[in-house]
Amino acid sequence: MQKNDYLRRYITSHPLMKSFIIALLALLPAFLQAQTPDPELTPEDLRSALRLTGIQIFKYDFDSVKAGYKMILFLEERVKDSVITRKEYTIREWKNDEPHTLTILSKVSSPRAETYWINVIHPQMQFLERFDIPEEYRQPHFWKQIKQGAIVYEKKTPLLFYGMAWPDTLNGMQIRRFCWGEEVGREMRNKTLKKVEHMILISYKLEKL
Repeated sequence: MQKNDYLRRYITSHPLMKSFIIALLALLPAFLQAQTPDPELTPEDLRSALRLTGIQIFKYDFDSVKAGYKMILFLEERVKDSVITRKEYTIREWKNDEPHTLTILSKVSSPRAETYWINVIHPQMQFLERFDIPEEYRQPHFWKQIKQGAIVYEKKTPLLFYGMAWPDTLNGMQIRRFCWGEEVGREMRNKTLKKVEHMILISYKLEKL
């Protein structure tokens, strides 16, 4: 299946995409008034429109996973080094005739939102999780993907996290930053991570059936 078709299938089939459709309709006049109109929307055009509505999409390819393995998915809300909420799902192995993918969508209505929604889509399962954020951590958050390598088995492996920007000063003004001059590895040992007081961390583990 072509990537564009796959993306469109998920966008049109999920309830969160209603917000995207509204945003896209609002943007159409701008597209039509362009000096040289282009009737074809690219996946990046769609993602940009989604971001305007607070929706972001991340897709991971697990084509090289060996047969006979199930996936355990972990969604953890962390405050500094402590896990305050953990949600765990066991997902059956991929079938041979279906895409070996994992898609993660998030919906956050505003930088100070009280609730975060995370939707996970696997060919064998789909679920929507809600996180109610403590008042002291209702600050701007941003997604950070973790550098991936070879598929790891029988070990919990982080994929990405939604981390709170940390306070800083610029020209005497109080601001918040989420600046990374480095990649975050699976070990998550970066010094900058100590500045992230609150995060939603998504990890997986592949276990033998």
